[in-house]
Amino acid sequence: ETFRNIRTVRSFAADELELAKFQHHIDAASHLTTKDAYASSGVKALSGYISFAATALILWYGGLSVLKTQGSDKLSIGQLITFNLYWDL
Repeated sequence: ETFRNIRTVRSFAADELELAKFQHHIDAASHLTTKDAYASSGVKALSGYISFAATALILWYGGLSVLKTQGSDKLSIGQLITFNLYWDL
C-alpha cells in the first residue's frame, strides 16, 4: 500500500519510518522461516531414525523367526525380504 502512495509518503517525509516497518516485517518473516526450517529438519531426522529402527527390528525378529520356526507355517527368507521391501515403501 505504501508503494502505491509513495508521493504521499515522501511528502510527509516518512520514508525512514516506512522503511523501518518494512525491515521489521522482513526480519519477522526471516525468523519464522528459520524456525520452520529447523522444525522440518528435526521431524525429517526423527522420522528417518524411527524408520531405520523399525526396519532393524523387523529384520532381527524376522530372522529369528526364519531360523526357529518349523512346519508348514514357517516364515521363509523370501517372505521376510518381501515384507521388508514393502515396509520401506
